[in-house]
Amino acid sequence: MLRVAATFNRDICADFWGPAYWLTFLGSSGTGKTHLAKGAWKVWQKKAQWRSIRGVQVPMDGYYWNWDRFINELRDRHHGVFQDACRAKFLILDDIGAGHTSSSFAIDKLYELLNARLDKWTIITANHKLETIGDWDQRIASRLIRNGNQCIEAVTQDYATRDIPSQDALGPSEGDQPSDG
Repeated sequence: MLRVAATFNRDICADFWGPAYWLTFLGSSGTGKTHLAKGAWKVWQKKAQWRSIRGVQVPMDGYYWNWDRFINELRDRHHGVFQDACRAKFLILDDIGAGHTSSSFAIDKLYELLNARLDKWTIITANHKLETIGDWDQRIASRLIRNGNQCIEAVTQDYATRDIPSQDALGPSEGDQPSDG
């Protein structure tokens, strides 16, 4: 995951005008998906946000949206955020499908947004597998992997629980001890 994220950051900084692609991180909670997306956002803010056009530094639009918050903005009829996300040069959608954001309204908006973002730099994170996203809408799953887009599934333990020993490592508990009698 880290190598793919580093390559994406390099590409967005050094080859911004080259073919844009999406990077999607899928997997369970605590695997570093949001951490890597936030790292890419920091790279964008420091290095990639400004472009020199005919010697003039021009800012490029970029947005970092938590999907739940984004959907709530749309439900509250703040449609300008949708148009901004569609046209931005760079967009991060963090945690798609979290909570109640896998409703038909949210899935329809995700499909519409991703359609508008073809050939634009995009990072997507989700606590779901590609098959689950395909169950929502196969067209969305297909877009995550086509046209040079990269989809990485993190198969690892939650970072927060890695130092917690398993019950097997602890041995039997008091109730599991054989009795003498």
